[in-house]
Amino acid sequence: MAHYKRKSDRMTFTSQRMEEAKRRLEAGESKRKVANDLGIKECTLRKRFKAGTVPTSRGRFNRVLTDEMERELAQHCKHLDSMFFGLTRKHMMKVAFEYADVNGVAGIFKNERKSACKVG
Repeated sequence: MAHYKRKSDRMTFTSQRMEEAKRRLEAGESKRKVANDLGIKECTLRKRFKAGTVPTSRGRFNRVLTDEMERELAQHCKHLDSMFFGLTRKHMMKVAFEYADVNGVAGIFKNERKSACKVG
């Protein structure tokens, strides 16, 4: 399997950064200085303070599996790959469906095909 390299820096504003920014702003530092020091844009800092929240997702996709489940599924696929079972996209979708079915996870699945699918 290829090693994925993230192409953007979205979702870098975490709740820890929010707390750090609040603490520094209450101490009297400017928003611009705090944003520069934390490595985020000033407009993002203002937007997050105005909303009062930190984003929990990276867009329109909802997570179906937990982090632990994803690690376990990835480990299983790596094991299959090491035994020279070629994993095509269709086969991977079937493996994901079977894994979710065994673990009782409800999600976006095509039950008639017994396969995970794309939304849309």
